Amino acid sequence: MFRPRRKENLVRIYFLLLMILIGAFIYREVDAGVIQKPFLPTPTPTRTANSHAAEGETYFLAGDITAAITAYREAARLEPNNSQVWSELARIETYSSNLLTTDADKKQRLEDALQAAETAVKVNPDDSTAFAILSLVYDWYANPVYVGEEVATYMLKAEQAAV
Repeated sequence: MFRPRRKENLVRIYFLLLMILIGAFIYREVDAGVIQKPFLPTPTPTRTANSHAAEGETYFLAGDITAAITAYREAARLEPNNSQVWSELARIETYSSNLLTTDADKKQRLEDALQAAETAVKVNPDDSTAFAILSLVYDWYANPVYVGEEVATYMLKAEQAAV
């Protein structure tokens, strides 16, 4: 009551008016979709190939071979230049071929494993694990039921891959 009244500072009024205008502009741009709202989920999935590979290994250890193959195929799709993923896919497909009932299904599964193993060797020709699994696949594929009279050819390929 006994203090003199302060005059309003014009600089402060202009500053507050400027902040209101900036806030209105940002609100309008967010509403129009030009500026994205913060903390929205990413528009694409962020799961990595290593995550799929770990899931595939877990499924394999648990005995769910079909889910393991699916997970490794997804990992190979995400990282086509990862020879370890291709090698593990070929290994699991090779082992799972023995669980199938018909010879046609077994042959198809081994052909898929052969394709995956050859891709692993193409991706990284210095990976010894890829060559070991390629040798395994050739060995399992060298069956007269699957290849007829070319058993010796596939056994030779298995030996060359192992060497």
